[in-house]
Amino acid sequence: MSNPFFVFSLVFGSAVCAGLVARGLRQPAFLGHVLVGLAAGYWGLMRGDEVNRLLEVLSSAGVMLLLFLVGLEMNVGEVKKMGGRAVMTGLGQIVITTIIFAVFLINFGLGLSQSLFLGASLAFSSTIIVVKLLSEKHDLMSLSGKMAVALLLIQDLAAIVLLIVFGGGLSGGLFLLFIKILLLVGLTALMSRKIMPKILHRLARSMDELILFSLAWCFVLAAVIASPLFGLSLEIGGFLAGLALSGSFEHVQIATKIKPIRDFFLTIFFVGLGLNIKLDGSMVPFAIFLSMVVVLIKPIIVWLLMRLFGFKQRVAFGTGLMMGQISEFSFIMVGIGARAGFLSSSNVSLVSLVGLITMVVSGYLIIDKEGVFRVLKPVLGFIWKDTSKSDPLPAELSDHIILFGCHRMGRSVMVHLLKSREKILIVDFDPEVVEKLKNEGANVIYADASDTDVYDQLGLSKAKMVISTLKDIKDNLVMLSEINKRKSKVSIVVDAESVEDAVDLYKAGATYVIFPHFVGGLHLGDLVRKGVFLGILSLMLLINLLKRNVYDPKLGINVLLIGRNGMGVISIRAESGVTGQMRLPDNLSISIESNGADYLVEAIYKIGSPVSDPLNSARRSVGQALGIVISGVVAAPVDFGVDGFVQSLIGVATKTNLSLIDRYLLFKDFNEKLRNKASLSFSLPKNVIDFSDEPDGKKIGKLNPAIFVWSKNQWVVDEVLSETAEVTVVNASGKDGKARLVARQIESAGVRVIDILVAKKGSDNSCFLLGNIKAHPKTAGFLTNSFLCEQNEGLDLNDFIDHDVKSDLVVILGKQS
Repeated sequence: MSNPFFVFSLVFGSAVCAGLVARGLRQPAFLGHVLVGLAAGYWGLMRGDEVNRLLEVLSSAGVMLLLFLVGLEMNVGEVKKMGGRAVMTGLGQIVITTIIFAVFLINFGLGLSQSLFLGASLAFSSTIIVVKLLSEKHDLMSLSGKMAVALLLIQDLAAIVLLIVFGGGLSGGLFLLFIKILLLVGLTALMSRKIMPKILHRLARSMDELILFSLAWCFVLAAVIASPLFGLSLEIGGFLAGLALSGSFEHVQIATKIKPIRDFFLTIFFVGLGLNIKLDGSMVPFAIFLSMVVVLIKPIIVWLLMRLFGFKQRVAFGTGLMMGQISEFSFIMVGIGARAGFLSSSNVSLVSLVGLITMVVSGYLIIDKEGVFRVLKPVLGFIWKDTSKSDPLPAELSDHIILFGCHRMGRSVMVHLLKSREKILIVDFDPEVVEKLKNEGANVIYADASDTDVYDQLGLSKAKMVISTLKDIKDNLVMLSEINKRKSKVSIVVDAESVEDAVDLYKAGATYVIFPHFVGGLHLGDLVRKGVFLGILSLMLLINLLKRNVYDPKLGINVLLIGRNGMGVISIRAESGVTGQMRLPDNLSISIESNGADYLVEAIYKIGSPVSDPLNSARRSVGQALGIVISGVVAAPVDFGVDGFVQSLIGVATKTNLSLIDRYLLFKDFNEKLRNKASLSFSLPKNVIDFSDEPDGKKIGKLNPAIFVWSKNQWVVDEVLSETAEVTVVNASGKDGKARLVARQIESAGVRVIDILVAKKGSDNSCFLLGNIKAHPKTAGFLTNSFLCEQNEGLDLNDFIDHDVKSDLVVILGKQS
């Protein structure tokens, strides 16, 4: 075909469709892309120097963006959480696999350096395939799933190191390369911690500017690093560019927006990969043979290493089986080697074919890994039998509870049982969990629920109850079968993920089946009925608004909550010029009626009946959820005069620029005034909103403020409703779609949104919360909040104050100016 654009579009569209088909077959999409490229090459499409140059540029951009996102989402701190066994297993597998494949390839006529290079390429496994299949099987949180993810992370880190070395060291000068790498890593760390977070924070007001800057940063830095000055590859430049941005709060938003762009370029990369595969009669049989070696050798190496480090048969085998394919990094590495002239096109074709075959074969093995284990279990037991012994258990077990699984849910069950002074016998197959429990003095057996011999050690005939928190229904069915074989009458409580699983478990003899998600929903509903939920709901709403980039650092954001029995405002602003903080006494509980005063501090406003013990309540509902310290709560049970006392109160406000001596004197005076009154409280305004006529004839409503003292990184979201069941969301922000977005977030918290309202005439005539800076001789930066609304042309707040709505709670979204 003479029209290159038409050919490119046809091939690209076919690749996208093939990727969708591959996903439908539970395979990664890029397998379909490679096959389309293979077909295009077979039929002679997309040939010519111009097409090849275009493919090379676009493919490099795709890989560069892939590594940019790897750097952006890289969390090296996760390696510290893996434990020594995982790190040693991961590194040992890479080294041993590389050596074995290098020796194997040397015997087939390749040189030493090329064999080591290809051996290293084949040592890595596919994060995309393993994580995708584990997610579909809901197996990510199993011990074998967590170990597999840990090994893959170690492999990714090792692959990045090798890409840096291979990308800049193939032509020699390793010492100079080492110096360059140290320099680049140091500069990247400096940019990530000190410079880039500030730049991105300023750009975060506009998502478009943030993404454009991030892409420009990636391309420019990659081009500089690939220049003769550094002599590294574009891919490494992309990784370092992402690493430099990873220390910012905005890195999650950047990654989310750039992934579709990356996928476009990566599709072209894999099409080009398939396009360059050159098949001949001798290569295909060798590729199939090498693929079978990969599928067998890598799992065996991981299995042996994990058995050596004390893991049980089943965990070691399951983790090893997931490593039986090669990685996306394998394609990138051989591509770099080919561009450097270090590898031939036939080497690239060989690795590409091996990748296709191993990904397909291992994918189906992972899907049925439990069935594969049951078939091979006798062989594995013959090669390496479990010989580990548990610590001696009490000679006489009676009236005890047997707990299978002691991670997350199981740990919570154990804690509650111990508080009730129950005797517990724990069965777990995670060696680190078992070691931790032994150090705590618990009775624990290191075993798998599928190990039939272990049930004779549990004292089932004298046990009070068996509780299983295991997620795999097959494990629970084995457990039920073994208990029934011993004709035990013990009560058995098991965990299920679906109604179908629960039916099977009841048929197998379970006494009671629980659904963790359902139990969590009941607990959440109980919190709602007790009136504790509004603080949590407000917090979730606030966090989600911040994540969605609605918050403007200069303008701030306000959320007004109006309920049948109370009202609240959450306000956030950027702070500046705060040089000191002071903690107020825990027994302070204060609210002041004062219209038009010049010393008001931005606050949470509250009307209605005060909650009992509001300080501790706020600490529970918000302080624990956020990990912050709550320094005070607004409450107003009785009238009390404020003249004279307010002057001292303002002097000790936590936002202050007073000297330490002045603050100490004021704080001392403040405490003396509290000696006779453990809790100071004042009356709230009778009217929530006062309307007044402006010179232009418009009616302006002003919200009567209460006072609340707060400090940097500390705020209170107090419960203002006795019940919260249904919500109405009102959009007074002038931004389309915000109310629907917030409604979805509220509903995700388990609260029903029954209505979504919009201001009648848009942003010009809507209600907003305005912040006006007020000065006081002893303070700086205090703010007064007033709620302004054009009564006739915008929202009439009296409708909500008079509860002329069907819901229990009204959420009004406003913006500040």
